Amino acid sequence: MYCSKCGLKNSDEANFCEGCGARMAEEKEAGTEKTYDANFYSSGSAIREVTNDFDSADISQNKVMAGLSYLLFFLPLLACPNSKFAKFHANYSLLLLVVYICIGVATGILGLIPFVRAIIAPILWLVPTAIFIFGVVTSLQGKAYELPLFEKIKIIK
Repeated sequence: MYCSKCGLKNSDEANFCEGCGARMAEEKEAGTEKTYDANFYSSGSAIREVTNDFDSADISQNKVMAGLSYLLFFLPLLACPNSKFAKFHANYSLLLLVVYICIGVATGILGLIPFVRAIIAPILWLVPTAIFIFGVVTSLQGKAYELPLFEKIKIIK
């Protein structure tokens, strides 16, 4: 049974979604169980877990390297070049680096305005920092999630 809120596949006996915690029993009781809509969940509208797309042995052997990729994106390319799991996280790390550079340039230019430098700039840095922390934690847990806006961008293949 798929969660109608986040699209994660759960067991038929589940009362709550394992991904987002949404109540699933109401749909079963009312007979309005929703099916998974791949177009909705792949259009950038939700975080989607893709851990099952990777080999479990690959994940267990390379999850530390995947976590380290958020510090040095190219590290998995050197240490475990055949690991799809580590490359997945290296790709997100590289995308975050590009976002950080863009925000740095934007806040450098807009930082000439005192209000922007004091109020807006710190807020802009919060989003990629939160994604960075999320990426490190989930990679070390051996999980992979496609994030909205980034899911179709594959720099490292």
